[in-house]
Amino acid sequence: MGKPAGLDGRDLTTFAPDGLLLGDWQRFWNGRARASELGCYTSGENSMKIQGKYWLILGGVFSAAIAILHTAIIFVGAPAYRYFGAGEEMAQMASSGSVIPALVTFFIAVIFSIWGLYALSGAGLIRRLPLLPVGLIVIVSIYTLRGIGVIPQIVWLVNSPKPIPPQDLIFSLVSLLVGIVYFVGTIATWRTLQANPRLA
Repeated sequence: MGKPAGLDGRDLTTFAPDGLLLGDWQRFWNGRARASELGCYTSGENSMKIQGKYWLILGGVFSAAIAILHTAIIFVGAPAYRYFGAGEEMAQMASSGSVIPALVTFFIAVIFSIWGLYALSGAGLIRRLPLLPVGLIVIVSIYTLRGIGVIPQIVWLVNSPKPIPPQDLIFSLVSLLVGIVYFVGTIATWRTLQANPRLA
């Protein structure tokens, strides 16, 4: 049999290096194009994952700051309990020397600290914590649900003659912001969180 020829009768092997047939050469280039597309996809995915880690680190910083704030409330005492909306009863108990407000506030500070650790774990800065994906989803949900409280607060502020403390709006907005930060970071790193359950 002779060599494959085109419509003009020329040898098609001359169109490809090293004696490859034209079909082989086309498959070769198609493969390279596919590899290039895959490389671009992988690069984009890695970029998203890296950005997600930064979002989780930011969320961890926010949680740590909130934990420190609660710790400071313990030392400031009754005025801080009143300002941050813990209630007059908690403020009076703190004024009377009861340890209950301090214990409750310390417990809350520990919870926020754990949330911060989960964010850092999701970012890969510390060892992997138990139920990491589930834990991050729970944290996102709690922050977001607390932050959504800003909606009825705004409605009340507009429709009611009785004003609400401005710090209540600020606390809700901050909570919503932190929830969004955790959400973005968790979504961006979700594949890593699920695909590498044993990695730190």
